[in-house]
Amino acid sequence: MNDCEYCLGRDDLEAIGNMLIYFIKGQLPWQGLQANNDAEKYEKIYRVKKTIKLEVLCDEMPNEYYHYMLYVRTLKFIHEPNYAYLKLMFVKLLERLGFSDDNTYDWDERRQSSAMSSPKTTPKVSTKKSVSFDMNKTLISE
Repeated sequence: MNDCEYCLGRDDLEAIGNMLIYFIKGQLPWQGLQANNDAEKYEKIYRVKKTIKLEVLCDEMPNEYYHYMLYVRTLKFIHEPNYAYLKLMFVKLLERLGFSDDNTYDWDERRQSSAMSSPKTTPKVSTKKSVSFDMNKTLISE
């Protein structure tokens, strides 16, 4: 058993993966299922979540999402996840997609641009790809 005070559990990591997939695809396969009552609806959601193949869930997405979900689903409940591995996988994906680590978030650029523009002008929306990561820190503090 691990003694990491701030570790995320396997189910938490899977939920994060589902959320990331939702952000990209706009919906998840178990959304919008029709049922006669809540118990039936939750049973249907459970069945879809347990039976959907990762190849289907992560279809038309970068391979890192599939590998993330595979890693999380094969993780034993008693094992501490390798957060550095998971973080590095997505950092490399961002680099491959052309994002840069310039310590500036797009929303900071929009806020600054909006504050500088007059009320009569439309604020500029940044199209610059950027993201910030500090590779010297762990994903989860210990």
